[in-house]
Amino acid sequence: MNTDLDQERLAWLDDGDDTPRIGCNRKIGGVTSDADALQRIERALDRIKSGDYGYCVRCGDPLSLITLESDPAADSCQRCA
Repeated sequence: MNTDLDQERLAWLDDGDDTPRIGCNRKIGGVTSDADALQRIERALDRIKSGDYGYCVRCGDPLSLITLESDPAADSCQRCA
C-alpha cells in the first residue's frame, strides 16, 4: 500500500484549520471546540424533536436553505446572527 499516495489524496482536505467539521468536510460555523460542536448539534436535535428546527430561535422566521446547508446546527437567521 502506497501511503504517500494516500497522503496526497487527503492533503487537499487539510486547510490547516482545526475547526470542527461535519458532513462533507464542512466547518461548523463559529465553533471552537468539539464540546461546543456537540452542544450545538444536541440543541439542533432538540429543535427537530420539538418541531422548531429550521426557524430562528430569536425572531421565529424560517432559516434559509443556504444557511441550513452550510450549518445544519444553525439556530438564527442572518438578520439575528
